[in-house]
Amino acid sequence: MLIDDSWDFESDVPLLPYRKLAAGSLTCLYEAGNLRRIKYADTEIVRMIYGAVRDENWNTIIPLVTDEMITEDVKGIAIHYTANYKASGIDYKASFEIKFSSDNRVEFSMKGIALNSFKKNRIGICVLHPLKSCTGNQLQIVEPDGNSYNAKFPGFISPHQPFKNIQQMHWQTADKINASVYFEGEVFETEDQRNWGDSSYKTYGTPLEIPYPALLQAGETMEQKIVLTVTGNLNSNIVVSKENHIIQERKAETKIGFIYGPDFKGLEEVFNRPVHHLRVEFFLYEKDWMDKLLNAMDAAQSTNTQLELILFFDDDYNDQLAALLLGIKPFSTLIYSMLLLDRRIKITPGYLMKNSYESIKYLYPSIKAGYGTEANFALLNRFPPGDLPCDFVSFGLMPQVHASDIRTIIENLECLPDIINSIRSFTDKEIHISPLSLHKIKNHDAVSEEEGKLEEDPLKNTQFAAWWIKNAISQLGGAALISIPPYQSLVSS
Repeated sequence: MLIDDSWDFESDVPLLPYRKLAAGSLTCLYEAGNLRRIKYADTEIVRMIYGAVRDENWNTIIPLVTDEMITEDVKGIAIHYTANYKASGIDYKASFEIKFSSDNRVEFSMKGIALNSFKKNRIGICVLHPLKSCTGNQLQIVEPDGNSYNAKFPGFISPHQPFKNIQQMHWQTADKINASVYFEGEVFETEDQRNWGDSSYKTYGTPLEIPYPALLQAGETMEQKIVLTVTGNLNSNIVVSKENHIIQERKAETKIGFIYGPDFKGLEEVFNRPVHHLRVEFFLYEKDWMDKLLNAMDAAQSTNTQLELILFFDDDYNDQLAALLLGIKPFSTLIYSMLLLDRRIKITPGYLMKNSYESIKYLYPSIKAGYGTEANFALLNRFPPGDLPCDFVSFGLMPQVHASDIRTIIENLECLPDIINSIRSFTDKEIHISPLSLHKIKNHDAVSEEEGKLEEDPLKNTQFAAWWIKNAISQLGGAALISIPPYQSLVSS
């Protein structure tokens, strides 16, 4: 079985079952209570419509769907079901009603009630807009007070919400198909999900400017509804011109390395690919960092690689940097790069970059010193380096920030070239992607370090994981360095 229409791969992991719906000129896939790939003839209008419950750590709660009923007649298709969200101390119940009508209209409503009190970051309906038929196109936003403004689906990845205060959205695809979405029950806004490695724009409520996490009391209810309508000439050959946001990237061979950690031991003998470096994290405020460095140096020598150092400092960063620069002196030729980070701040502070760069380059001019984050591209996009001295910019990338189903993971390969192009709009420094992983290495959005600990991803050592990583690397042309986990299937395939 092919895993996806456009990616030729036989999967060793299951896809969620779906049912194809058709009414009027619209088709879509109905999967696990959600509508996916809503198309008008051959044009994808909406990537997905779904209900979401996200806890205070931004974990997406997967519901148990019960009492599902699907009926069909000449007017279209009606779907009713109940979703039970139980995880992370959350007990939430929602009833959904979906109408997929022959007049090219889709209604999606959600009515929910909290069965206990808990903290949440978001609950409600989300609409995902596909890149191919939306990027660069104009649209009109109508606000709750009736005022309207014109906007455009971003080409380069927008660091902040491109559209706010939404009650209606009206846009036209490149082939002259008109689409409108009406929102009820909440004020909505749109974010560019490519910031987190997703191939879509997402319209959602509640606005992020409202403080979160918010305490939801037992018994509190909510109702939301969206209505999608689509019209247009199916035979139109007119094409709307769109802005070109592609920057030609200079091509160079990407240096591929592995994350060095507890599950690395014993894998050296099964490497069947060139390995440029080992990625190692060091917390320079901890007493045993030098012992860890010596172990990493031994591993680099035994595998004939260099080291990529991910360095975490605290308030004593001057003393910690001095100790580091002295400690690496006997092994400096084994070090390829250093990413400078602060234990409390998700992206390199300007003062740390400014005060450290000159010292590093004076003593070890061949070692690259970089600015960035080990979290998502959103942080680098919101806080670019500007005129800070650095040799490279770095960020982490994984496809399961918002959803973990196989179809979404595959779809998320589409946006990876956009990330490279967007970086080139604000810097010409080397691009490092560290780590690139199918699964989260850490939850950087958790409210505490303890909450940020993750269970092992069941996809971790599948052939699908190896397939996804290989295709992601090919999509990220222009990256100078990429660090990946030592998936057993990846290194032995």
